[in-house]
Amino acid sequence: MRADRRLLAGVFLVCFANLQLEVVVTRLFSATMFYHFTFLAIALALFGVAASGVYVFVAGDKLTTNITDHMARASRRFAIFALLALVYAMTNPIDIIIVTGSNAVPEFTSRQMWQLILLVGVTSIPFFYSGLVVSLALAYFRSDTGRIYAWDLAGAALAAVATGLALSVFGGPSTVLFSMVVALVGAALFQARGLGRWVYVAASALFVLWNVTSPIVRVPTAKGVKVDTLRFEGWNSFSRVTVDDTRTIKIDASAATRIEDLRALKPDMEKVEISALAHSMLLPPADKVLIIGPGGGRDVLHALAAGVKSVTGIEVNPIIIDKIMKGAYREVSGGLYDDPRVTI
Repeated sequence: MRADRRLLAGVFLVCFANLQLEVVVTRLFSATMFYHFTFLAIALALFGVAASGVYVFVAGDKLTTNITDHMARASRRFAIFALLALVYAMTNPIDIIIVTGSNAVPEFTSRQMWQLILLVGVTSIPFFYSGLVVSLALAYFRSDTGRIYAWDLAGAALAAVATGLALSVFGGPSTVLFSMVVALVGAALFQARGLGRWVYVAASALFVLWNVTSPIVRVPTAKGVKVDTLRFEGWNSFSRVTVDDTRTIKIDASAATRIEDLRALKPDMEKVEISALAHSMLLPPADKVLIIGPGGGRDVLHALAAGVKSVTGIEVNPIIIDKIMKGAYREVSGGLYDDPRVTI
């Protein structure tokens, strides 16, 4: 059999959705659990894809007819189970309690072990079905293996470029829903007849818009960070950044930095802070200071209090600078990062 353009475009879209889901799962696992679980997301994707290849090999005789219908069905199931996995992961985060400032071993109960097993099982299912689409295409359109693989790689490559933008626009949960829409478009292309196949696409697209404007599926209370106290949430390809009602910035609900206020600046206020010890070691104070990771501006404020004339901060996370300190919380910080002595 020959692979036409419609089939190749469908493979492109499913592979786009597959890699996008894999990247977003790393973000969701880190935001709701811990960053160690991002590596688990990669293992889940590899497990699901490998299992689909085994399935096609074992059940090959049962899949020799209506191959594109099988591919369409697998694409729709990818979308359905991506949604189910998202809902499950958001309603059952593994919340391991860590006692900050101590060497206590985190408590890991049998309940959390079962949560982890179920999380692995549920989250690997959509990757099985996306892998099934590619396995079927490669197994039954052998004369076009090179073209299929090229479109597979092209879809994944575009997802690698576009997922960061999708996260910043939609946020983590809604980006999973966007992957669902893309996979359903792929299913519609595999199934070349019937207008009903586009109903799924339209309904899922409306659901994405609904979730972006009025979140239904969202990151719950996790790691002790209560969802009802959050006043800001931003996503990018490597972090979820939130601000709560105490003006505390948290990255993936863990690493914290408080938004400082330039109006609280007082001479010598740095002398009682151990983190500002470097300023007390230099008399007279340095004219220029470099701060790596200024965050909410604590070290910047101490440098200004010490009489430093020029402060340069290097911040790896653009959300903290562009959307928080120079955006939604510019007034709250008293324009700290707009001060002429400060360059970020």
